[in-house]
Amino acid sequence: MLLDGEEWQNYFRDFERSAFRLEVHQIYTALSPALLLLLESVRVSEAWRGKGVGMRLTVTALRRLAVPGTVAVCYPAPIHDHGPDEPCSYASDDPEVRRPDEEAMEKLRRAWERHAFRPIGEGVYARRIEP
Repeated sequence: MLLDGEEWQNYFRDFERSAFRLEVHQIYTALSPALLLLLESVRVSEAWRGKGVGMRLTVTALRRLAVPGTVAVCYPAPIHDHGPDEPCSYASDDPEVRRPDEEAMEKLRRAWERHAFRPIGEGVYARRIEP
């Protein structure tokens, strides 16, 4: 989903302004991006996981998509292959059920931070990307 300046403003007008949205809006305004890239997901086959391949390819792709002043935004989390009506381990009350996802999220956050992405709130990370 790409939002231009007017669409971004409409986004905030159309929804109730929660504290998080206001925080993101302030950060967005301070960054003043020419283009906002929202990275939804990156899937790496089992054989290549943990070797940095997905991260390198993602950062390279973001740079190729970028125009001067682009900001990329992501939510580092494991991908779950279940339907919308199936339970998700994120919502579990059992810490043992949540532990693998929490550990994976921590590893992903550290990986994004090594590539200059910084937390902007609620687990969301952003970085200015130049071509």
